[in-house]
Amino acid sequence: AINYLLGDFDQALDQYREAVRLAPNPWRRGMMLVNIGSIHEFRRQFDEALPVLKEALQLMRSVGDHRTETQALQSLGEAYCEVDQCEEGLVYLDNAIAIAREFDIPMSEAYALEIKGNGLLRLGRIDEAGLAFEKATKLARQIGYFDILEWSLLGQAKVARQTGDFVKALEFLRAALSEVAEVRRRSGGSSSFSGGIVKEAGKIYEEMIDLLYEMHIENPEFGYEKQAYSVAQEARARSFLDLMAEAEYDLQICAVPGYRQREGELLTKLVDLETSLKNSEADSLGYWKAQLAAAESELHLLEARLRDNDPRYAEVLYPSPLTADEIRAQVLQDGQMLLEYSLGEDRSFLWVLSAGSLKMVALPGQEEIEEQVRQVLPLLSDYNLTGSEAAWFVEPSRDLFKMLLEPVAQEISAADRLVICPDGILNYLPFEVLLSEETSASLYSELPWLVNEKIITYTPSASVLGRIRNTDNSQRGKGPWLLLGNPVQLRGEDAGLFARAAGASGLPPLPFAEEEINSLAKLAPSEIYSGQDATWENLVAASGRKDLSLVHFACHGLFNEQRPRYSGLVLSPDPIHEDDGFLSISEVLSLKPDCDQFVLSACASALGPHVTGDALVGLTQSFLFGGARSVVSALWDVSGHETSQFMQEYYGQLATEDSDRAQKLALAKRAMIAAEGDGGVD
Repeated sequence: AINYLLGDFDQALDQYREAVRLAPNPWRRGMMLVNIGSIHEFRRQFDEALPVLKEALQLMRSVGDHRTETQALQSLGEAYCEVDQCEEGLVYLDNAIAIAREFDIPMSEAYALEIKGNGLLRLGRIDEAGLAFEKATKLARQIGYFDILEWSLLGQAKVARQTGDFVKALEFLRAALSEVAEVRRRSGGSSSFSGGIVKEAGKIYEEMIDLLYEMHIENPEFGYEKQAYSVAQEARARSFLDLMAEAEYDLQICAVPGYRQREGELLTKLVDLETSLKNSEADSLGYWKAQLAAAESELHLLEARLRDNDPRYAEVLYPSPLTADEIRAQVLQDGQMLLEYSLGEDRSFLWVLSAGSLKMVALPGQEEIEEQVRQVLPLLSDYNLTGSEAAWFVEPSRDLFKMLLEPVAQEISAADRLVICPDGILNYLPFEVLLSEETSASLYSELPWLVNEKIITYTPSASVLGRIRNTDNSQRGKGPWLLLGNPVQLRGEDAGLFARAAGASGLPPLPFAEEEINSLAKLAPSEIYSGQDATWENLVAASGRKDLSLVHFACHGLFNEQRPRYSGLVLSPDPIHEDDGFLSISEVLSLKPDCDQFVLSACASALGPHVTGDALVGLTQSFLFGGARSVVSALWDVSGHETSQFMQEYYGQLATEDSDRAQKLALAKRAMIAAEGDGGVD
């Protein structure tokens, strides 16, 4: 179970199979088989899941466990639908519904009805699908099960959309998102409660964006593209809250003084007032409604106070993302253009925002984009795949440029600076390496790299960009540097359980880390912690300073896509303070650095089949959430010497008077490209 929770599914499967072999009774065997089937379904290995689930079903029937029997039936029905055998899948689902009704298992009945609705949709039996979703919605409301309610409302939206009733479909989607928002609000934004409820809302946002695009194409003058953009902003805010929930970080503990206590009082009062309203006589309805409205108004005022006192927390707890018009008017600067991506199953979308325009275009679906990105990424991180011959790199890079940027080539030609807001696997793509035109060049230094034409930066969301724009930059770049590197590597039992689970134990040393930080220290006044002194305790003490300009980490960084909470940086263990040396996202969130920039120079990622980008976005956004105004991060393991060389080039640029860090980073990248044959790009 631990390996399953950590995202190590291969190890989890091995352990569950061994548990099946050793299980002392049929019930235990059946439970382990259900777990195995669930993993296969999560990994979309439905052919492997089917025989396992059938065996589990027989075992549960033999022992009379009707609840788990319905679970196996639901999973079988869903798996058959996913392999385009929906008619057979519906037989299992109807069986699950009948058993759930007979033995009063309403949650299983609602689940099966929702899955059945999707199966009927696949078969084109729209009216029957609508009826199944309607029953699931009604039952989910009765039992107060929010997950099923979200999914069934999404199903009703799909039915309405297929019948051409776009307005009704939009109503269902807004109702689903309203349920999500209400759970979040009534829980006070508690990560432990609302995070799990809203985590599955991504599909609702995706469907809503796709629907609004279709409405925009039919009626381009109605502003549906702006509405779609607002939905995408809300989805990004929701995603970061989910990550905080997984990291078990409670935002409320950092709220303004007295906020948490008063919020708890108001939430309790709201529950009591709603109970009184439900039980009231007709002649007192008006009184209780007025009392309820007054309490809700006070809660909204409290939220406004939080927003005024600490916009960072309000931005996540009660998202009120900037609109497209606000971003264009208040955030984007002259010559700057925002490119924001949203990947979807059937098609993806790109918004292009500048001070004078907004455009929304459709792109290929997520799977097609991921396939193309996966062709490019290995060529960037493994020199052996291309060698010194640039031709091997040209075609895949050009194909990716055509897919991601050519549809808006005319718009971006007018911009000097591009701010990329990526999604999913695009978080791991450095857009700088895309080739902006056809070429027959044989040398890497002669390729038409996008970075040679544009200054490119990245943001996790436009709202984060807006908040950073509004920070006080009067002392920007004027303070000392904090350099941490060459930590003592964690080994075996010396590493704590969390560090071992995150993969932070047994990593190889970084041979040039000491050289890197020593060379950087010569460029500006610096505070250095290396070797056994590169600890969390020293980081916390030093980052509390108000005059820091920059914090540099020359250590391993890990992006865990399966379980983003296990992303982080590997520092030295500190037995005296009982610290395992792994700087997790939760710990990064608790830092409060008043610092211009964090630099993570040796990060690594292992991209499995399911890439959300949450690991990279989560780690970098956590630094920004804490108070950093920018983050520079490596995207893969880079040879220590090249990393050291690049960092010296970049920091040499930083040591000059001009404070434009984005421009200096671009200049350092261009210098590395131009240095081909002398430790440059190849």
